[in-house]
Amino acid sequence: MATTNNSFHGPVGNFSFYKLGEKNMVRTKGGASKKTIQNSPSCVRIVQSNVEFGGASSISTLLRRAIGKQLKYFSDTNVCSNLTGIFRKIIGLGSGVPGQRILDLSTHGALLEGFEFNTHRTLLDCFTPNLMLTVSEERDGALLQAKFCPAKNVLAPAGATSFQIVHTVLSVPRY
Repeated sequence: MATTNNSFHGPVGNFSFYKLGEKNMVRTKGGASKKTIQNSPSCVRIVQSNVEFGGASSISTLLRRAIGKQLKYFSDTNVCSNLTGIFRKIIGLGSGVPGQRILDLSTHGALLEGFEFNTHRTLLDCFTPNLMLTVSEERDGALLQAKFCPAKNVLAPAGATSFQIVHTVLSVPRY
């Protein structure tokens, strides 16, 4: 992928300019049109894949919104694509016709075990011992229990003058 020193974004002629992380990127436009993909019999698999990707992306967005604004304090730039990728795998393992499969966390929730929002610092690295994670036998719920005094047991980010602890409860519907 080409990079550029220009700071503008959007299409210009046959080129598309955008920002990826801290870099300004440029690529050429290409591929079949949206109308061709929707109407061509040879593009049925693409449509099915797009439907499942859209579902995985929607569930990923729901999870990130449930965690809220605090996600930016302990996640990295790859959290969106990493979460969507895991949900896409879970949908792909579902039974049924491609494009109509559902996200079944009760059967394939183990794929989320060990997921980290930040590839450089694990969530458990933010805490000292006395943290316990329990997953239900049906794999439809998890409980994070912590017995700690925040002033003593929570490791604040380096150079921080203050921090806050947020408790989030999330229910992911069967997609």
